[in-house]
Amino acid sequence: MTTSNNKGRNPTKGISRIDTDKNSTHGWFVRIYRRKTIRKFFSDGKYGGKDGALDAAKQWRDEMYRQYPREDVPFHTERLATNTTGVHGVSESHDLWGKGAKRRKVRYYSVFWAPRKGEVCTKRFYHHHFVSSQEALAEAEKFRKAREEEIRKRYLAGKYD
Repeated sequence: MTTSNNKGRNPTKGISRIDTDKNSTHGWFVRIYRRKTIRKFFSDGKYGGKDGALDAAKQWRDEMYRQYPREDVPFHTERLATNTTGVHGVSESHDLWGKGAKRRKVRYYSVFWAPRKGEVCTKRFYHHHFVSSQEALAEAEKFRKAREEEIRKRYLAGKYD
C-alpha cells in the first residue's frame, strides 16, 4: 500500500491518497484532529473517479472544520480514556535501578508537553523525592498546568510554530 500526505497550508491539508498494490483500494482518506480524530474514506469507485473522490473529500473535510472548529489551545484539555493518573499529560511508570539482587523498581510520574510544534519534552517526578506518591502526582500536575499556560500564551500570540 502506498500513501501520500500533503502537509502544510494547502488545498489537500488532512487528505491522503491511498492506492493498494493489489488494485483493490483506491481513494482519498481524510483525517482531522480535534478532541477526537474524525476520519472518512472516499473511494474512487463510489465518487466517479479520482477527481470526484477528491472533491467529495475536500467538501466533507471543510464541513467537519465548520462543525468542529479549532480550540484555543494546541493540545487536548480532557484526559484520554487510557490515562490512569487522572491528569492529562501525566503518566505513571518505573525504571529498574541496580544490578542482581539489589535491582529494584523506582516509580515516577512523567509529564509530557510540546512547547513548539514538533517538539516533545518530558520531566520525571520520582515518588521517592516526595513524602508520598500523591505529593509527587500533585507536583507533576502543577508542573503540567504551568507548561499548558505557557503554550496557551504562545499559541494565542501566534508563536507556537
